[in-house]
Amino acid sequence: MRIGVVKQLRGEGYQPGVLASFQAAVEQLTALGAEVSEVDCPHFDHALAAYYLILPSEVSSNLARFDAMRYGLRVGRRRQPQRRRGDGHDPRGRFGPEVKRRIMIGTYALSAGYYDAYYKPGPEGCAR
Repeated sequence: MRIGVVKQLRGEGYQPGVLASFQAAVEQLTALGAEVSEVDCPHFDHALAAYYLILPSEVSSNLARFDAMRYGLRVGRRRQPQRRRGDGHDPRGRFGPEVKRRIMIGTYALSAGYYDAYYKPGPEGCAR
């Protein structure tokens, strides 16, 4: 078995315990017979920024179809609309404030005029 370890993961900015656990796991894999080699990912430093833009944009795009126009209130057994919060009649009722914030960021990044500036460079950078 061949395993690639990202070279940039051995850099600075990690807590000592996390780095020690990571190194111990690599050593254990080597002891079990895995061929471990370092892989250089020059754009790895931008991965977190890309994640925080691409993920909310994808979520916003995927959830756009649940707009309550095509998918109305759910009806219970007695054909009475269920109106309690979080029971399924409003998909937004199930999302907490952080999730709503990320969806709004994704919607903003995909909106007219911002797609080319914010969203488009993200996946292109990941493909390199």
